[in-house]
Amino acid sequence: MVTCDLNSLVRLLPALLSGVVGLDAVIINTPHYPVNGSLGQSVCLPVDIHPIRKNAEITWKFTGTNPQTTIARFDVGENKSKIFEGNQFEGRVTLHKNLTLQLDGVTERDEGIYKVIVTGSGDQEGSVSLHVYKPVSIPTVMNIISSSSTESCNVTLNCSTERGDHVVYMWAQIGPGDHIEQLSENTQHLELSLRMSDPISYRCTVSNPVSEQTTIFKVEFCFQQKTESVEMNIYIIISIIIIIIIIIIIVTYIVYRINLRRKSRCDKIEGPTPLDQRHTAAPNNYGNDDRPAESQTIYAVVQRPAGM
Repeated sequence: MVTCDLNSLVRLLPALLSGVVGLDAVIINTPHYPVNGSLGQSVCLPVDIHPIRKNAEITWKFTGTNPQTTIARFDVGENKSKIFEGNQFEGRVTLHKNLTLQLDGVTERDEGIYKVIVTGSGDQEGSVSLHVYKPVSIPTVMNIISSSSTESCNVTLNCSTERGDHVVYMWAQIGPGDHIEQLSENTQHLELSLRMSDPISYRCTVSNPVSEQTTIFKVEFCFQQKTESVEMNIYIIISIIIIIIIIIIIVTYIVYRINLRRKSRCDKIEGPTPLDQRHTAAPNNYGNDDRPAESQTIYAVVQRPAGM
C-alpha cells in the first residue's frame, strides 16, 4: 500500500523552487525528476507549499487532456477539500492533508504532467511529471549448446520476461560460497565456455523503474547430457536382455506343449498288444467257496525184476 505523508517529501530538494516574489512569496517545491508509477498500483505526487495563506486555494490539474482536467481542490479558509467527478480519475483520487495527490489503479492514460496551482494573492504553480510502467514478470532462462567435448562446452544463455517495458537485463555469476560476480549489463544473451566438472549458477535480473525480478539458473546440462546418454544405453541393453529371456521362455513352453500333445496321441493309437490279450485272466465263474481244488501230480518209480 502506498503511503503519501510528509516522509515522501524528504526527497524534495529545497533548491527546487518554482519562484520567489518578495519575502512573503509562496514557495512551491515539486520534484524535478519524474515520478514513476506501476501500472495498476497507487502512486503519490508530492508537493511542499509554504507559507500557506488562509485565503489560498490549492488545485491539482492534469495537462494530458484538452482542456486540462481539474482533479482536486483544497480551500484553506474553509479547511475543505473537493474531488471533481466525471473524468478519468473518478473514484481513484485522494487529496492528503499535506496536499499530496494520490492516484489509485494507475493506467497508461494517467501518464503526463500534473500542475499544482496556488491561488490567493497572485497565482503560482508547480508541476510533477508522472511516468507509468508495466511491472516485469519473473524471467525464464533457456540454454543453447553450440559445441561440447569431454573437457568443456560452449553455451549461450538467453534470458527473457513475458511482461514489462523499458526492461534492463543484468547477468551475475554465483560461485562457491555464494560469491556473486557481475558479468554484463543490459543484454539478454550470455555466452559461456564451461568445464564439464565445474557447474556454476548464473543469475539473470530483469528490472525497470518500478519493479525487479530474478531467476537463478544452474549450468549442469553439459555434464548431464553425456551422463543421460550412458544411462539410456544401459537401459536399452537391459531391456533387450529381458525381452530375449521372455522370448526364450515362451518358445520353450510352446515346444513342451507340442511334445506333450504328440505323446498323448501316440498312446491312444497303439492300444494293448496281443500278448497282453493272451495273458488276460479268464473270468472267474466260481464263488469264493466253490473254487475247485488244485490238481496235484504224483510221480512213482517202477523197477523191472531181474531175470525177466
